[in-house]
Amino acid sequence: MALSGDGGDEVFAGYQRRYGLNRLESRLRRWLPSGVRAGLLGPLGSIWPKASWLPRPLRAGYVLQNLATTFERAYFADLSIFRPDEKAALVSPELKAELDGRDPFNRFARHFERVRGLDPLSRLLYVDLKTWLANDILVKVDRMSMANSLEVRSPLLDHKVIEFAATVAPDLKYRGSISKYLLKKYLESRVPRSVIYRQKQGFEIPVAKWLREDLREMASDLLLSQRSLMRGYLRPEQIHTLWQQHQRNTRDHSAKLWALMMLELWQRSFVDQALPGVVR
Repeated sequence: MALSGDGGDEVFAGYQRRYGLNRLESRLRRWLPSGVRAGLLGPLGSIWPKASWLPRPLRAGYVLQNLATTFERAYFADLSIFRPDEKAALVSPELKAELDGRDPFNRFARHFERVRGLDPLSRLLYVDLKTWLANDILVKVDRMSMANSLEVRSPLLDHKVIEFAATVAPDLKYRGSISKYLLKKYLESRVPRSVIYRQKQGFEIPVAKWLREDLREMASDLLLSQRSLMRGYLRPEQIHTLWQQHQRNTRDHSAKLWALMMLELWQRSFVDQALPGVVR
């Protein structure tokens, strides 16, 4: 059995860039008239130069687009692999017609609605607890640990810890530029400050490099083969653009391309298998 720190970020506000920037946007949104935000900042954000070398939350174009919409939709866009304008450019007219106005944001909206009266940070933490943590972080850990016969437990997700955290004031979770403030102050007498306050590190895998090297042939088949491009729900020219920009290393589209690859693998594994006469 192993103990995991999963849940600390979502319960005690550990995502510094994400929570910090969304809280700042929330304050700016209150100061700026809605007409200025929608009529000026939104269009300006859509034509702002793409700074793909910056972390996604710090790109000015995305900030401007976020200010042009609501607090809830801005956060949904930040968590989405494809932002609304990118998705609109990618999806074919035929699929748009089939979707008939269905909005994936609605699955997030119900969580935001349950905590409408709370402060912005508490609302984000609640939504992350219900979506990001449950559907992504914990799933990843459970699958990889079970694949290696390892039992993983998450003490920070004990219901008593979560109930306590729900009573903690927002400025004790995120104060100034310090994320997980309460946990860090509590540990100062037990753990070296160099460890507590070191820069946050993720657990990313080199997908961008893989798609240009080791996985390039497989990715090309999944994304650009006649079989995948003829499905009709995505615009082939957009997929080609994403692929070429990534291969030339002018943009990092690894997350988008990986998502499209998984969609095509799912299509081949489950949809095609159920259709008689489809080439497998």
